[in-house]
This record gives sequence, C-alpha cells and structure tokens, in this order.
Amino acid sequence: MVDPRTGSGTGDPSTPDDLPGEFLTSAELDDPDTYEITDDETEAEELTDIAPDTDAGVEIDDPDQLAEAEEGAREAESSEPASLAAQVKQNRPTRKLAEPPAKKGVATPSRNRAKPVAAEKRTTPAQFVGQSVDELKKVVWPTPQQVRQYFGVVLVFVLFIMAYVVALDTGFGALLLKFLG
Repeated sequence: MVDPRTGSGTGDPSTPDDLPGEFLTSAELDDPDTYEITDDETEAEELTDIAPDTDAGVEIDDPDQLAEAEEGAREAESSEPASLAAQVKQNRPTRKLAEPPAKKGVATPSRNRAKPVAAEKRTTPAQFVGQSVDELKKVVWPTPQQVRQYFGVVLVFVLFIMAYVVALDTGFGALLLKFLG
C-alpha cells in the first residue's frame, strides 16, 4: 500500500522527504535555506579533450568479443522498428490517377452574365391541402390505450404542479399577513 503523504510503499527505498508532486505546494513544507555560490562555481567546468567516440581508459582484452559486440549492436540497430510516422506513411494508400483531370476549356461566366435561375412556381391552395393530407397519412397515430396512458400522465403532472403552486401561494400569503398584518 502506498502512503499518500510520503509516496512510498512497502519495500520502497524512498525517503520521507521525497514527496509526490501534489504535496510539494503544501504549506507544511519548509522553505529551503538560501544557496550560496562560491567563486569557483560561477563558471561551467571545462571539458576534457577526449573525443566522445573514443573509449579512453578502456582496455580491450579480447578483440573477438569486441567484434561480436559491435556486430550485435549493428543488428539491433537494423532490426529497430520504424517510427510511428514511418509506419503510417508505409500503410497509407496512395491515390493514382489514370489521367489528369480534364479542363473545361471555358471560363466561368461572371454573375451578371450568368443565366438567372428559374424561380419556383408557387403552390396553389388545392395543392397545399393535397400535400398536407398526404403527409398526415404518413403519421403513426397513437392507439386508444396510448392516448389514455398519456392523458393520465399529463393529468397527474398538472395536478402535482397545481398543488405545489397552491402550497407556495398559501405559505407566502400567510407569512405576509403575519409580518405585515
């Protein structure tokens, strides 16, 4: 089990001073003492002249073992899985056009030279009634049992709201009469 105060669990070698991030802003933590920088710490340490590729100070006891290790390293690099971007790029389908898209050959006419769109003809009252009747035939009408059930639900809800409003009205009226009286 992990102690939320210290962040350490059973067998965890962390110290009680090593708190998880959520406790770092708490007011219980002591402010650290001010740091003093001595003169010799003001500049970065000088790097030695050893090149990073060389193994200075390393003795090679067995050249065959070194060759095997280098070969293993090369195999590991070559068998490394490709990055996610490379895998996606490999699996992405490519679009192959048989021939380039054909051009119209004619420029698009400007708006003032374009042909006007024919206005839709207005519907007559007889057509409107006929279309309305056709739409009403598509409606799924409730059964008499559903009508009774819905009527009962609405009636109970309306009676409940009426009782609530009557109770509020009576209560506030009584309070006003008591205080203003």
